[in-house]
Amino acid sequence: MDTAFFRLREGLCRGPGQSPSFQTPGPVLLPKKWVEVDLPQIVNQRKASKLAFTRIAPLLSSHACFHAPLSLDAAPAPLPYAPGALSPVGSDSPIYHLTSGDLRNPQVLQRKLIDSGVLDSTLPTLLVSECVLVYLPAPATDQLLRWATQAFSGDLCFAAYEHATAETPFGRQMLKNLRIRGIHLPGLLAAPTLEAQQLRYGRHAGFDAARTETMLDVYNRQICPPGSEEERRVLGLDVMPDPEEWDAIMGHYSLTFAIRGEAAAALIE
Repeated sequence: MDTAFFRLREGLCRGPGQSPSFQTPGPVLLPKKWVEVDLPQIVNQRKASKLAFTRIAPLLSSHACFHAPLSLDAAPAPLPYAPGALSPVGSDSPIYHLTSGDLRNPQVLQRKLIDSGVLDSTLPTLLVSECVLVYLPAPATDQLLRWATQAFSGDLCFAAYEHATAETPFGRQMLKNLRIRGIHLPGLLAAPTLEAQQLRYGRHAGFDAARTETMLDVYNRQICPPGSEEERRVLGLDVMPDPEEWDAIMGHYSLTFAIRGEAAAALIE
């Protein structure tokens, strides 16, 4: 999987939050370009925080130029902000680009990332979505996925980490607790099962194949197989939660790989 991952020459991450998702084992494996897109408020906070870039600073070119952040004392932009608005916030270097964007309006991403030449749409590309699609209405997600397969002509992989399985007792209670806090997940309600999440990447979106599984399945198969030495080590950690609680939580998050093209297909094998 590592070899296939780094054969993908560009990366686009949606919703990385306060922590940069850009990281790599070494300079030889650097992608040609890594782009992160988030809300304007998050981008401003990221640019204002030196700590946020501590992990990636050694990997960035000495020519990197991070633009001065907008004033954090100013009134925040309305949320969600006006679709189609091009925010001036952004940071750039030869291999790293941080900018704001409205994922409900892929035309903005097209202008800011493709038409501007920030990303080369002909190169193999990895798209990463971290708990983003659950906050988007189903039509916005469908539009975003179709844009991705149409905007990039090279091999493509879309990796999505999301909430999952809303129809279980645990899932229903989770949604209830979030609603009490004023948090709504329209994307999860539109695709409440693993099967529904996987289907949205089908032929209408333009991917060749997709696979969705719970993070518990990924953990047990790839990271910490039952009965392994690694499992015994992890279970001995003080920070490890109760095993039943851990299984319940991990069983309600999913990881999806949607692929198009021969090189990207190696990620899912």
